[in-house]
Amino acid sequence: MPANRGARLSRRELLAAAGGVALAASLGPGRASAAPATVPDILSNGVFPIGMFRPPPLSQTTDARYQEIADAGFTFVSAGTGGCDVYNLAANRTLLPLCENHGLLAIVNDTRMGQVGASTTPQDQWQPITQAVLNDYNPYPAFAGLHTGDEPVPSQYAPIGTAVRLVRQLAPTKLVDNNLAGYFGGPDWGGVVQGFIDQVHPSYFSFDRYMLLMPDGYHNTPAQQATAESQFFTTLANSRLKSVANGVPFWCYLQGVAHHSGANYFRHPNYGETIWQINAALAYGARGLQWFTYWSPGGADFGDAVLTVSGAESDVYGYLKHFQNDYLRPMGKELLTLTTERTAHFGEKTLPSAVIGFSNDGWISAISGSPVIVTRLNRNSTKQRWIFVANRSYSTTATASLAVGPAVTTVEEFVNASQTYQPTPLTSARAISYQCTPGTARLYRLTTA
Repeated sequence: MPANRGARLSRRELLAAAGGVALAASLGPGRASAAPATVPDILSNGVFPIGMFRPPPLSQTTDARYQEIADAGFTFVSAGTGGCDVYNLAANRTLLPLCENHGLLAIVNDTRMGQVGASTTPQDQWQPITQAVLNDYNPYPAFAGLHTGDEPVPSQYAPIGTAVRLVRQLAPTKLVDNNLAGYFGGPDWGGVVQGFIDQVHPSYFSFDRYMLLMPDGYHNTPAQQATAESQFFTTLANSRLKSVANGVPFWCYLQGVAHHSGANYFRHPNYGETIWQINAALAYGARGLQWFTYWSPGGADFGDAVLTVSGAESDVYGYLKHFQNDYLRPMGKELLTLTTERTAHFGEKTLPSAVIGFSNDGWISAISGSPVIVTRLNRNSTKQRWIFVANRSYSTTATASLAVGPAVTTVEEFVNASQTYQPTPLTSARAISYQCTPGTARLYRLTTA
């Protein structure tokens, strides 16, 4: 959400309304890793994490609702977020068996964790409190971790770091969930992320940064929309750099709800805009995605989300059911096995801050045609590289020609349906002929002799 959040129901206010906790990339070579030796299961089980903010309320925490979540391709639920009243032990005892029955993991919200690291709680009580919370939830197979707040400011990093340290010590396979406000960083987003990593030593970091504005005749001109997209890519680029440098993967929230915040009016995404957000994040190395919000908060500031305020499925639910099952889950699983080496933009007149333009890297020597985002990835190989190519536009089809380097002998494309690679013929100019509908992407594997 933007720094100026308006009067009602921001992420921070939604969390507070829920009685929430007060603590409120796959990776390439870089500096010494800040990640722990034991990685939480949700980050290492080979399943691409797909979650949401504000799941169904307690009155709707039913078998049918959690079947609906699983049917849409989600892999986990962050309980008690965004005003959702599913928090603390009694409610979580309803939630966790439902998640298990439908193949979902759950990050639970328990207000006892708000005492951990707090100056009002004796330090010798922090570990016993954490152990008691873990003892209550560890028997549930769906329990994946604990939520410790949303959009913290730097003064709150130390308590979160305490929770991370204790959970890592007592239950190293469980995640301590966190989320940073991408808007708070401004031009120094990289510095914000580095400060969080240095103080918290997290297993991952997450952020939210929304960019699809609602042109209503009074707000959000085309120039403002272009600026919002530029800032989105700057945040992604700096997140990728800090992820690689510190050995810490990142997730990000994507925009699934029409909402008003301060001077900004964000629109309900259409088909192309939904998949475009997914692929923009994947291109920059995101290794987990979440949607803001699943269940609409309603009120004056929120329109339809993935579900409406009454719980009806919106068109975005249908988009996600298709994209997440048929595309994101198989593509994400493959990308989890790869490390990003470079992400570059082609065909843009002005590049956002921290974003680099395409240049010949020996694997792809030249590009012509529509604007695209090109990511080079590796899997510990000197003879192969993977090239992820995303349409830069969410409204027009991209047609481009990607010339391969002289040493490249074979090009194959990843097929989501079979999760295999199939040969891709080159043009007479030794180029990949690329066409993608709005917002979509393709993954290629290039091999040398």
